[in-house]
Amino acid sequence: MAILNPLTPADLRKHFTHRGWLGFCPVYMALEGTDGMLIQERNGIPAWWLGFAEMVMGCLITVLSLVDPWWEPQFMFIETGEIDRG
Repeated sequence: MAILNPLTPADLRKHFTHRGWLGFCPVYMALEGTDGMLIQERNGIPAWWLGFAEMVMGCLITVLSLVDPWWEPQFMFIETGEIDRG
């Protein structure tokens, strides 16, 4: 949880490479091999907010897939910048 247990700057630089958004939730992101992306809400954002954003994105993808069967679903990540390493 990013409110009760925020990431330290050292942990942030060690585990994450970029900052961005998942829908309306600000997140830290890192590419984790072939398993996909490592995502965590930014410091100061409650963990349930990321879960809520994922639920809304999932419902949106479901509705759009039902309306247009040829629509290709994808999660809506927006990368806004890199995390300083130095």
